[in-house]
Amino acid sequence: MVRRLVLIVALIMLFGFTSNALAAPGDVLWGPSTASGSAAPTRVVITTDGVAAVAATHTGTFTMVLYNATSGSASVVDNMPDGTLKGMATDGANIYLGGTLENATSGNNTGIITLYDSSGNKNTHFPITVDYGNSTHSEGVVDVAAAGGVGIITGTAYNGTHTVIKTVAYNSDGTRKILKTEGDSSYNASAKAVAANGSYVAVVGDAENSTNTDVLVFLYDYSDNKKWGKLFSTGHAERAVDVAMDGNNNVYVLIEAYNSSQSNNDTLLVKYDYQGNKKWEKWFDMNSLKKNDHPAQLAIDSSNNVYVVGYYENNGDDYFVAKFSTTDGSEIWSFAEGDESYRDRATAVVVDSKDDVIVTGYSSNGHDYDYKTLCANSTGDVKWRTTTTSSGDEYATSVAVTSDASVVVVTGYASNDCYTVAYQGCGNRATNELPSGDDRVVVIKTPKADPDPANNVYI
Repeated sequence: MVRRLVLIVALIMLFGFTSNALAAPGDVLWGPSTASGSAAPTRVVITTDGVAAVAATHTGTFTMVLYNATSGSASVVDNMPDGTLKGMATDGANIYLGGTLENATSGNNTGIITLYDSSGNKNTHFPITVDYGNSTHSEGVVDVAAAGGVGIITGTAYNGTHTVIKTVAYNSDGTRKILKTEGDSSYNASAKAVAANGSYVAVVGDAENSTNTDVLVFLYDYSDNKKWGKLFSTGHAERAVDVAMDGNNNVYVLIEAYNSSQSNNDTLLVKYDYQGNKKWEKWFDMNSLKKNDHPAQLAIDSSNNVYVVGYYENNGDDYFVAKFSTTDGSEIWSFAEGDESYRDRATAVVVDSKDDVIVTGYSSNGHDYDYKTLCANSTGDVKWRTTTTSSGDEYATSVAVTSDASVVVVTGYASNDCYTVAYQGCGNRATNELPSGDDRVVVIKTPKADPDPANNVYI
């Protein structure tokens, strides 16, 4: 209880800020708010009734703070499960947290999934635990998804001879909907990400064999049937990064892969339809510089467009956003952000209900790291960009937006504390009225012709 009181006191002391009712797009609405003792990874989701749930790990226990997304008023949820937080999701009404508890006595890792409503009331059927095997093999939950009253966790498990991908889904009444284990003795499999909609669950991971690493992709329905599974390989090393599904149940897989024609790591995007047919695969090398690219995350808009963000090595690091056609994967536009002398990395992306894209990450100013967040429209025009800083380093790790697109909430960590700030939504701010902060831009690539305005993919 003492550690909870420390967190609560820290919150109360820091809620001396006030909501800025007259804020323009991109201006700070409230925060930064610091939850003492919380560390990375830190996640945020926003429910349809405007509750921003921020979760992290606090001395071996999940910790969650619920904010009113508009005003910033907050409460701390107590009696949470022990373990290390690995992921967080919402189906609009409920909040799902997943993680791993390492048992020092048995040597086994246990996966945990728990469920709360937007008032912080824990569902009486949760938490639910799942055996993930011997802890010496770094097993445990890696990601969480939710849709239609079902929460899903995926992770890496040890079966006694090799590692496998283990995915489990539960209804809000605690009924198990999916239990799937993937992998065989010819390779060690490891889970990387999971996505869900009302019909299917998609999981991606890696398969490490004697020569390199390939990518695994699986699609399940909620009757515990595997619709299909694929092993994707270029013949060189690949690493699964993220997965998402569009409104037509197409599956998009984001990969970091060695590009033998360029002799560096690049971004690779692969699209499958719901029957498992590969529609296309496309390479992306930011600015064609033949330098290592590192994709981070993807998101999908209401027209089934896909946005993906990441960073590329360019003396320092610069972060990028790029747009591709969903029809054939052809590039439409891309832009980069940052200073070539310093490190700028995009870590998370979300699309609002007006199909503006919000990207967050962190940026070096030459002395320390600050949050850097921007909003761009569907044609790649940046509406605003802003930095948020304290006296030390801040690393943004997650972003969410309210259902009416009015508030953007970014969270991450600063000095191992959970650090959260809310901004006014994207709006229609003129480019000559940018919020105060770092507005450095290295490259804006000339847009290419859009072959399919209604169905595009962003990466």
